[in-house]
Amino acid sequence: MWCRPVEKYQLKGDGRAVVGDRFRPDTIWMPFHFVEESANAITNDVFDPITATAEDKCCAAALEKLRSD
Repeated sequence: MWCRPVEKYQLKGDGRAVVGDRFRPDTIWMPFHFVEESANAITNDVFDPITATAEDKCCAAALEKLRSD
């Protein structure tokens, strides 16, 4: 299915989502190591104060369905 982040979130643009039983229904997964498709644009800009590790394992997200192909 094609989807788009809901407007109140930073990222704008359409993307393709695969819906299946590999992930929980309340979970969205995307790779974050490709520069041209950076998940950093939609994750929190928050770091652990002790380890300086980015908080990318949980952040608010919402998608709207555009169409099914």
